[in-house]
Amino acid sequence: MIRRIIISLSALFISTVACKADGNESLFELANEKYSEGLYAEAIESYEEILSSGYSSSALYYNLGNAYSFMGMYDKAIRNYRKALEINPDFAGAFYNLGSTYAKKDMLDEAIRAYQRALQINPYFIEAHYKLGTIYYHRKQYNLSARHFKIMERLGYPIPLEFREMLREHSK
Repeated sequence: MIRRIIISLSALFISTVACKADGNESLFELANEKYSEGLYAEAIESYEEILSSGYSSSALYYNLGNAYSFMGMYDKAIRNYRKALEINPDFAGAFYNLGSTYAKKDMLDEAIRAYQRALQINPYFIEAHYKLGTIYYHRKQYNLSARHFKIMERLGYPIPLEFREMLREHSK
């Protein structure tokens, strides 16, 4: 969760810098402020207004996807994450949030593919390892689950208690 907030705030910063040159700076700052305050519907309006002015960026679509996701509008979130990825196909955070949104819709095969792509871009993306480990665990694919939790452990993150027993059993 903390990583998602950091990624979101990074995208907000990147977007603000990029938007300055386009004359949408104050609207972007307003949208980012509303987003940071949890006023997602208002942020969406402002982000959409910026898009209607002809400006677009991967960070803008990413922020819009996040706002839609927080509103429970998952299809619109997915659409915007995909647009962000069309512009920047190496945006690991967008793949991660796309995967999380697919998981919320119980589209687990799509979620797995999105998390895997995030890990291809950034193999140290702990949250993606955690999500894959969890999905594989619930699918009773314990060897795959254990693989991702072991990677987390090697990277210095503790394995969640509820998965430690499974890992012991499938590490033999």
